[in-house]
Amino acid sequence: MDTRNTWCRHGKAMTKRGKHGGFATGCAAALLAAAVLLGGGCKTTQTAERLLDDVKSQNSRGEHDKAVKSATRLIQLLEGTPRGGSGISAAAGYFWRGYSYDLWKDRLRRGRRVSPDAGKYRDAALENYERALEKDPEFVEACFNAALIYYDEGRFDEALQYFERAAAITPAMTEARAYIAEIYFRLGRYEEAMKAIGGMIAGGAREALEEARRMKREGRVDEAIETLEEAVRLYPDFPEAYGELGMLYLFRKRDMVRALYYLEKYSATIQDEEKRQGVEKIARKIRAYCKP
Repeated sequence: MDTRNTWCRHGKAMTKRGKHGGFATGCAAALLAAAVLLGGGCKTTQTAERLLDDVKSQNSRGEHDKAVKSATRLIQLLEGTPRGGSGISAAAGYFWRGYSYDLWKDRLRRGRRVSPDAGKYRDAALENYERALEKDPEFVEACFNAALIYYDEGRFDEALQYFERAAAITPAMTEARAYIAEIYFRLGRYEEAMKAIGGMIAGGAREALEEARRMKREGRVDEAIETLEEAVRLYPDFPEAYGELGMLYLFRKRDMVRALYYLEKYSATIQDEEKRQGVEKIARKIRAYCKP
């Protein structure tokens, strides 16, 4: 299974095959926040912004050697700051340098003949992802990309370790869970593969719920409803989505009939008895309101 271009290399984030949430923007924000917190002022902020933009634009043009140099200057800028605001920023610098090496390695592997330098850049990418994780153990993008390198090398035990770590950091990261299930299947560990598939399904449901809640906060109610209705179609045993749909139809759309439908679904699927009774009380009130 190769979804190299769908899980973020050309998407919102800068993991090789994707992420939820606009990581590149987050990196820039973290860099700017660190600069302000550390008293570096406008000059430091502008330098960090420029270097980060350089890395991204150089990688997009295939100038990975220049991107590595820009990322190195970014690291030097951030490593020289006092501890406190610099941790996540330095981690971002190492991530971007690792990502640049990663892309460079892939470019050298294309075509009939593989350049001997590809292995060198692979090792450099891994080293930088590891440095990012040393700076920030929750850096899920670095963890996921390291896992992909091991996976592509057929080093499944190491890949599994990093995919599982990524899934622990971000439980809704269904892509990581899909790789975990696939690796267990490849290794003939079928019981563990089945458990991983269950985790993948649950992760997909959580991811949809988080996305819908974000849309609701942004006032994109119709999109939130569409996302949740697709989620319950794919994951019918998903109580939280039914509850969220019921609340959206009740309080945002004032659609009592559909609110009642989803709240009744919610009541039938939740385990907590006290919560179930509370939902049923609301449903009874709506049912009485809806009677002609």
